[in-house]
Amino acid sequence: PRLASSGGVKRGRPGADKEELSSNKRVKPAPLDLDIKLPLSDPLFFKIINHARIKTLPPNWLAQLVVVSLESVPSPTADLLPAPSLLHHYIDLYHKPADPRNLKKEKKKGGLDVRVPALSARQRCVLAYASFGRVISRKSEIFLAGPQARKFRFSIIAKLAANILTDTETDEIILDYVARDWKNRLPLASELAYTLLTASQPEDAKDERKRRYNRLCALVLGRMVKSSSTDALFPRFVLDLPVIPDIAIHLAKDYCETGTKLRRWAGLEALRDLAVLRLSHRWKAIGILIEYMTASNDDLRHDAIKVAVSSLLEIESLRALIYSHAHTQVEEAVKISHQPIADPKSKMKAKDIKPKPEDEKVQAISPQERSRLIKLKIDLEFAICEKHPEECKFLLEQSAKGTIPLRIAFGMKVKKLIRSIGIDNEKLYGVMKACPEGGEDIMYLFINELASIQITPRLFQVAWGLFEWSKNSLYDFNCGRFLVPVISALNKGLVLRELGRLLHLPSRKMARRAINALSKADTASKFKPSELLIALHELTSMQGNKSHSFLDMLRHVIHNECLQRGDIYTQEELAVALSQMASISPIPKLYMWTLLQVLRKYPKTVGFAMQQLTTLISRRVWEDAELWIGFLKCANENQPKSFPVLLQLPPQQLQDALSTHKSIREPLRAFAEANKALLRRPKVLEILGIQR
Repeated sequence: PRLASSGGVKRGRPGADKEELSSNKRVKPAPLDLDIKLPLSDPLFFKIINHARIKTLPPNWLAQLVVVSLESVPSPTADLLPAPSLLHHYIDLYHKPADPRNLKKEKKKGGLDVRVPALSARQRCVLAYASFGRVISRKSEIFLAGPQARKFRFSIIAKLAANILTDTETDEIILDYVARDWKNRLPLASELAYTLLTASQPEDAKDERKRRYNRLCALVLGRMVKSSSTDALFPRFVLDLPVIPDIAIHLAKDYCETGTKLRRWAGLEALRDLAVLRLSHRWKAIGILIEYMTASNDDLRHDAIKVAVSSLLEIESLRALIYSHAHTQVEEAVKISHQPIADPKSKMKAKDIKPKPEDEKVQAISPQERSRLIKLKIDLEFAICEKHPEECKFLLEQSAKGTIPLRIAFGMKVKKLIRSIGIDNEKLYGVMKACPEGGEDIMYLFINELASIQITPRLFQVAWGLFEWSKNSLYDFNCGRFLVPVISALNKGLVLRELGRLLHLPSRKMARRAINALSKADTASKFKPSELLIALHELTSMQGNKSHSFLDMLRHVIHNECLQRGDIYTQEELAVALSQMASISPIPKLYMWTLLQVLRKYPKTVGFAMQQLTTLISRRVWEDAELWIGFLKCANENQPKSFPVLLQLPPQQLQDALSTHKSIREPLRAFAEANKALLRRPKVLEILGIQR
């Protein structure tokens, strides 16, 4: 075929250039200024690639022949597919065989003095189309197997398509070829894009190359969007492009915002790679990622945070930017926690909302919306703390500035945070030892979660230090909570000394937890059940432990963690404890309450209970108003077993008993009538109205 003036191709006589091909003159190849427009779908193309002379060449030799005959393409390197083998093959076909002696001499010199014939434009066209067709064929793919050979094939195809076969159909054929095996052939598209921009070219052709480059990128990315099998390949393709087109950034955002989980990860990884490895697009990519780190879409936000924290924090300039953004978001969450609520049915109290300046307009917000906003604004900071525990100090400081909703949101994330950091992190313990004032609520959660994993000596030391510090601060009423998670490591002396503070807690659940832990046999204190029950009752005799709120707390704990635990606090243990408490001076204020609870649970212990009442008479139980009320109530509930005990009361106390519980009088009078011979106190008979 020959090139027409319009750039088309006409048929020519086969073998017309035989003389030209067999020329033995050393001639400089013609410059590459051809614009080949032969459609590859043209029937002539198949006749060209089936040309007898070309068809006899193996694909790798044919590719090398094209390379060494083109000015703008360097010769193959000797370690890949050396050109001399091709040149000798070419000489063997169309020239006389080379002299082996000369060949050895030339090899010693480091090269071969071979006359390569100049190729006409028509011959270049034939070789280019034939080479393209054969190298891209399945046969060539099998023949040139292996990573190095595949790389060489792609390089040849890219150079042919970029330098000679400039028609759009060539790009479409390459894309169809790549689309049949994205995983193994996508590097060909990257190679072609790279060749279009880096190959030497005339000044007036640069704009056309750039337009073709952008068109090629758009075509490849457009096809990748339509195929879900390319999601994992998208980040690598974008990163390999010599110049990142705007469409790549737009598609990465589209992958993140509207795709499946795999596609979303592909988009985020593409943005991450651009931020880390492509300085020209770093700030644009990091800006998009930062926007996604506080997105309202939970999946997108969590995935963006994972990508950023796992990779971007290693770069100092990016770390400072991400830290600053995370801090700003937490500070906004603090402000949101102070916003008044729009729902009038909410239980949030006025004291939880700190006053705002009069000139500052605060918009009301619903509790649900407030919780949602706080959650999405603190996710990034907690993720950073998992990798850099020293940042926990900032969380503790902000916790002190926020209100209850913020602390609740913090508390929901502490478990995952501590599990990610681990129990032996030096930086975490450094933050805990220097707990800022106001961060006690979150600090307790830290200790509690660490203790649930393992109570180490270092953790106990930190918890005890916080306990001692808070005893001397304004938070004395709540200091005992720091010991609750590690209470099983306290010895008996420390427990007895600080038992009051362990129960002086605003939460009954926390107090119950402490007593439940002490009741177990594997604790360091090793309390017997009766010993712990007595210690709890003795708290009522200490200064500051006689308030109604504390007594209510103590009743709640004793009832739920002692009297209801029949497997630990058996009838025998309860009897031992009650007997010893009856001889304590002063008698514990909750003694009668506990005795009544035991009688109600174990009715058969009524005989033992009456013995305790008799002992209390000798201890002048009526001198304590609360105990006396309990005494009379117990006697009233246990008629007639209690009648012998009542008849032992002094006349004045008996009169008080009959006045308080009038239903006792007649049954007691009947009992006294029947046992009148045993009564030796006339005053008692007189009170009951019995004649001597």
